[in-house]
Amino acid sequence: MQASTVLPLSITAYIIKEDGGSFQYLMLRRCSKHFFGNWQPVTGRIEADETAWQAALREIEEETQLQPNRFYVAEIVEVFYELYLNAVVTVPVFVAFVDSFQEVIPEPKEHDTYEWVSFEKALTLLNFAEHKRSIKTVHESFIEQQPNEMLRIHFSKEVALDVPANSV
Repeated sequence: MQASTVLPLSITAYIIKEDGGSFQYLMLRRCSKHFFGNWQPVTGRIEADETAWQAALREIEEETQLQPNRFYVAEIVEVFYELYLNAVVTVPVFVAFVDSFQEVIPEPKEHDTYEWVSFEKALTLLNFAEHKRSIKTVHESFIEQQPNEMLRIHFSKEVALDVPANSV
């Protein structure tokens, strides 16, 4: 029997910062035609020459200009039907912790504004069931308890951008 692999097409990345003892999630508001006005975490397509975690790091930088100081695979995959592709899509979720002093600079073609919000507020902003489900798992696994260090992805910018997808 031949094994099969499910290859994800896109990623979701929750960016979290600690500010005065509380944790806040970065929510971005879409301004592009696709899902205009939707609040969401960082999302994006995986390019042909990169892994999902490399895509997550690239999308974080492209969409926010933030540099994570800790980066994890969240051990959850969002699954939904994509109308425009007529396909069931699997989306691995990642978690990035950033220092509170970093400035968010949204990608103006994709997002017109952002907010750092509490977990509770993030749940009210998110419109899609899979985003709500994944942020709950992220909050339980990375905020309510210490993150599992076996899920941590150690990276340097050079490695994240230069490693071919099939060599990791």
